[in-house]
Amino acid sequence: MATDEKIKHVTPLSGHKLGFFKQKQCYLTFTDQRIIVAYHDPQKVQEAYEQNLENHEEKSGKKAGFFKKIGARWNAHANFHKRFLEMTPEDILQDHADNFAIQPDSIARLVLKRGPVHRDDEGFESSSNDSLSIITKDNKKLNFTFVPKQFDSISHSLDMIIPEATFKRNKVILKR
Repeated sequence: MATDEKIKHVTPLSGHKLGFFKQKQCYLTFTDQRIIVAYHDPQKVQEAYEQNLENHEEKSGKKAGFFKKIGARWNAHANFHKRFLEMTPEDILQDHADNFAIQPDSIARLVLKRGPVHRDDEGFESSSNDSLSIITKDNKKLNFTFVPKQFDSISHSLDMIIPEATFKRNKVILKR
């Protein structure tokens, strides 16, 4: 790919459905030219946690206590996807052996759905997961689920990559 490719959005930890009960955790990285599927590596999250602890010890000069360790672990896990924003698309593809890219011209069908919102009697809302289904021209089916409230940012990213897709209120559809 061209060196001027820019990363536009990275989803927080998502699920890539591989079978009926089989799912693999991943991050979807949307560039201005393609979608990159980057698989989750717990070992790298552990390294980020250890780096957070080292940074704390360097700043404060003392070892991290119980609550600092909990905060460092949560921070490493919750913000892990942000590291992809600082990497090049080629580095993301090299980061894990199973990572791969989806080129826009290889997509035969795409459906992005906003998860339904449920309201109870007291007015509290809960949202279900958003989902993305892609069928490639070689008939490979890729299904992803996202934490709620990702629909708008993902649909905006898809609009840059695949402008011919039809955007509706709760759905993005592409049929070729």
